[in-house]
Amino acid sequence: MSSTISNTLNPTSPEHKSEEACQSPSSLLKIKKSSQKALRLTIYILGVLLIFLMTAAMITSCVIACVTLPFSSFIIIGPLALATIILGIGLYCLAKKLPKDSLLFSTKPEKKQPVMSSRIKTNLEEMYTKGLGTLPEGVIFPEARNILTYSLIANPRISLITAQAPDFSEISHPSAETYQLFILPPERSTDKNIEPLKNTIYAKLKDRLGDELWGTMKLKMDQNKQPGYWEIFDQPTADGVKAKKILISWSPWGLSDEDMEALNKADVVGERSYKPSFLWFKEQCATDYFSILISDFLNSSEIKSLHIHAEEIFSPLAQNLQRPVYRPTERYFLQIALLKAIHAVGEQFKKHSNKELRIYLTASHLNPMFPFYLPKE
Repeated sequence: MSSTISNTLNPTSPEHKSEEACQSPSSLLKIKKSSQKALRLTIYILGVLLIFLMTAAMITSCVIACVTLPFSSFIIIGPLALATIILGIGLYCLAKKLPKDSLLFSTKPEKKQPVMSSRIKTNLEEMYTKGLGTLPEGVIFPEARNILTYSLIANPRISLITAQAPDFSEISHPSAETYQLFILPPERSTDKNIEPLKNTIYAKLKDRLGDELWGTMKLKMDQNKQPGYWEIFDQPTADGVKAKKILISWSPWGLSDEDMEALNKADVVGERSYKPSFLWFKEQCATDYFSILISDFLNSSEIKSLHIHAEEIFSPLAQNLQRPVYRPTERYFLQIALLKAIHAVGEQFKKHSNKELRIYLTASHLNPMFPFYLPKE
């Protein structure tokens, strides 16, 4: 400490360094970055000039070749071509001076980090108590990463665990079986020429279940295609000891029978202003749907643990499955709708001491509570 102070007060000390040598790493980094920017700008300008010269050389050669002798055109075009070559070599040499991690047109993908929206964060802080970020005691979920745990402030017996995990991840607990919930996409459309609905997650599910079991499940679900209708099915395991439980529910993000009737009626009278509720009252429609499902599950005596695949409920696809129903910038309201629905149902059941539910929410590419990506600094 004394040495540092004395060197500061005595500029003639042999240990005293020049101002340039004593510059901080951050200031040197700024100088380096500014010089790189200047070098880039120079390269851009020379590149534009090179393109201009090449274009001019081509046009000039064509014109001169048509009106003069070949030898005369060579005398005129030669210096222009030579200048173009020299400029190209100079441009290449300047580009070589740039560091490898600072190329003009980098082929490396930009590193990004997931970000939680302010509305999601506000709803979590107001209605939930954040846990330690570890799985509850006894829960076996080996493939889970980026785990977040929450419990309702109004009803701690209802908890939410969000994580990044592959599709069809196994969650086990000795005292409660975990039901996997799949939201079936809609099967009605005003476009009669579209192909039968296909979805990656359901193609995988169909392969896992087999055609026979899938056909049985689908036949039963087709008896009632109302949004929110759900059924429990058994999925046989490889060892054949105990079947796994699967919940299938119809999605609200499609056209119901009432919507089709309203659209047909509007078409007959020449009106096209009808909008289904999932497009007109987006957040309210999703909140009502989640509330009905969670309330039904709490009323069920057997469902204590639920695993939801977030891709189907947070990025629902349109009727033709060519694009999502909602734009990426507005999709995060579905997370908020789920948080509000869990809270509202928890309030209703807080006096029922025997009602409890643990909800696992997973996505394969990120934790579903972080719907946005921002570049890493």
